[in-house]
Amino acid sequence: MNNNTDAGVSSSSRTDKRNSSIGDYIILETIGQGSFAVVYKACKEKDKKDVAIKCSEKSKLSQPEAIENIITEIRILKMLRHPNIVEMIEFLWDDKCIYIVEEFCDGSDLSKFIQKRQKVPERIVQKFLQQLAMGLNYLRSHNISHLDLKPANLLLVTKPRLTLKIGDFGFAKFLSDETYQGALRGSPLYMAPEMLLRRQFGAKVDLWSVGIITYECLFGKAPFASCNFKELRDKLIAETTIEIPEDCGISRQCQELLKRTLKYNPQERIDFEQFFSHPFIDIAHVPSPKTYSYAVELLHQAVKHDSKKEFKEAFNLYCDALAYLIPHVHAEKNVTRKQALQTRLAQYMDRTEALLPATKWIQPSSTPYNVLRTLCSSTSGLYTAIEIGHSADLYLAEGLYQRAHEKYVIALEMLMNLLPKEPPGPRKDHLLKQTNEWLAQASRCKALIDMTEIDKPQVDIGDVKELCVLQ
Repeated sequence: MNNNTDAGVSSSSRTDKRNSSIGDYIILETIGQGSFAVVYKACKEKDKKDVAIKCSEKSKLSQPEAIENIITEIRILKMLRHPNIVEMIEFLWDDKCIYIVEEFCDGSDLSKFIQKRQKVPERIVQKFLQQLAMGLNYLRSHNISHLDLKPANLLLVTKPRLTLKIGDFGFAKFLSDETYQGALRGSPLYMAPEMLLRRQFGAKVDLWSVGIITYECLFGKAPFASCNFKELRDKLIAETTIEIPEDCGISRQCQELLKRTLKYNPQERIDFEQFFSHPFIDIAHVPSPKTYSYAVELLHQAVKHDSKKEFKEAFNLYCDALAYLIPHVHAEKNVTRKQALQTRLAQYMDRTEALLPATKWIQPSSTPYNVLRTLCSSTSGLYTAIEIGHSADLYLAEGLYQRAHEKYVIALEMLMNLLPKEPPGPRKDHLLKQTNEWLAQASRCKALIDMTEIDKPQVDIGDVKELCVLQ
């Protein structure tokens, strides 16, 4: 880190630094401007590598909170290294400014991406959300909350593939499970109600922002677009219903995620663990060397159980392995390797389906089902969810994967809406255990469905060429 106290800004102009320099960097153009900082595209004199330089004038950092923000931002950026987070290269300063030098993102930001296309296809929104989730998961592992998530702060890199990166940590804070109350931070349109209304807030404010961003990607505008701050505030105070357009063509899973992120009450809002594991996000199965190795280990275990005639365990393990490997097929760009992987997976799929008649572990009179049915008999919503989930089990046993998956999704949606209101006790314990089991079964169903779809051509996304390599 080169903390150069004489960065050598060779220009008297603060608004146009073209052909001037900051330390070893030549300023090329202005690419962004905010209340406290200007962002320049620059390149290093030696290697001509492009960078972005965020320039904060000290005269605008007179307020203690502004000074604290930039100190926190530098501290946070120094510790972060993740492919979905903009990387800080170094920071510099002189008598007038503080400069944060970061990697340059050649695809601009998600805001301009949306403006250009108006509406982003759901499949691409899903890929962006997975990348955003992986970045947020890394931040949560460090107890960091961004507090200013919005499309303009989600930057895009186009090479070697289109990649989303979280940027601008000017309002970020270290927040674990505690709540915090302070000045407004971020952009009101993307700000969680508890923050905008100056109530106690916690890390879940970032998940509200994710919901607003998702809505804007899908429908071309944020759900609370308003003429002024008062109008926006009034909508949030009134807890205005967030409308999802009819016949929008958005999948049930995507709609369910939207509804759960955009809960006015943060206690009812989806939490981070649920968000990361949500079927629409499912970062656990995103292709990586780690998930590939894990899938291979699952296959080894499946074969062992299969040889011992432990068919239930073998079936589950084959399905779990497929769930990890199918994304690798879609991500593989080498035609030869892709075909080889497809062939191997088809063989495992055949064996998995052959095991179904032998997996007689699902019975209508099974003890867990009867216990739950009895415990939930006085609560119609829970009773209905249990019945639907059990019908999904039966469809799976018959090899009707699509119908089984649909039933699992309906049952799980109902349970996840009802469980937060369920008081502690034996019934809740049984429900939580069953919910986890059905989540696993729904994932297995999805893997089996995806295997039947794997040879079909990809969705046509028109002339957006860079999306073809999105992973």
